[in-house]
Amino acid sequence: MDRRHIVGLAGAAVLALGTFLPAISAPVIGTVNYLGNFQGDGVIVLVLAAISAGLVLLGWFRWLWVTAIGAIAVLSISIAVFLTRLSDAQADLEQELAGNPFAGLAEGFLATTQIEVGFFVMYIGAIVLIAAAVIRRPAGNSSEVPPTQDH
Repeated sequence: MDRRHIVGLAGAAVLALGTFLPAISAPVIGTVNYLGNFQGDGVIVLVLAAISAGLVLLGWFRWLWVTAIGAIAVLSISIAVFLTRLSDAQADLEQELAGNPFAGLAEGFLATTQIEVGFFVMYIGAIVLIAAAVIRRPAGNSSEVPPTQDH
């Protein structure tokens, strides 16, 4: 197994591992991983990681671009949706709880809701897959002596 295979399999493994790590943390609900709680996006990324591992084992490294960019797109859309919903919730909260003495407590809960390590691990896995796609195949054994021509 050459380094392209090792890098590719490592990238697929890191991408898959990230789906099981905490992706979001919120005060009352705790941490949530990406696989089970985000309406199928985690499943899509896990399937892309499995496809990537298959592509590496088949030696089809050029196709890793598709799976890696697909994973990055799914992750980026998920983060954008999460941040938009969080912003909308904060704006709604300010309007609905204006003058309420407990408004600060609710705002504090939303302010401490954050993105966790799982997203970053998945991005790293996708980047490693891209690296496997761009690594050149070894040219051969450099110790070989080129054939000579007799005149």
